[in-house]
Amino acid sequence: MVVVVTISAPVARWAAQPVLLGPGPNTFQPVVIGPDDLPVVTDAHASAEQLVLSALAHGRGRFGPSIGAAAVEALARLDTDHRLVYTDLVWSALAPAAQRHMETLMHGHNAYQSDLFQRLVSQGREEGREEGREEGREEGRAALRAGRAHPR
Repeated sequence: MVVVVTISAPVARWAAQPVLLGPGPNTFQPVVIGPDDLPVVTDAHASAEQLVLSALAHGRGRFGPSIGAAAVEALARLDTDHRLVYTDLVWSALAPAAQRHMETLMHGHNAYQSDLFQRLVSQGREEGREEGREEGREEGRAALRAGRAHPR
């Protein structure tokens, strides 16, 4: 038996086609699990794995924010390693608006404040500050050059 699991509806349709196994009436039919076969899960009491699959299959649709919100609650119950991997999977499967909603909810969960998460957040903030400082310096230099080139 061959089982095909995909989050792409076109791939599911393609994979569901019978495969001719040579001359004669012999064909092979794979079992296909596509996005239409995966339920939309928005219950925070569901398993983390169900929520990950739901996000992968439906996270860019209208249920994305609800899936992300349920995932925040469910993933907070996991150990750090699983939580970080699953959070990344869910977040990357959501549309931008749902990602922002999920991020807002995550800030209220101390469970996401692992050493790794804190280091990544601190590193990102410092890189952002440095980029801002450099942009400010460049704008200041450009303003000075413009002022010298066009005296008042």
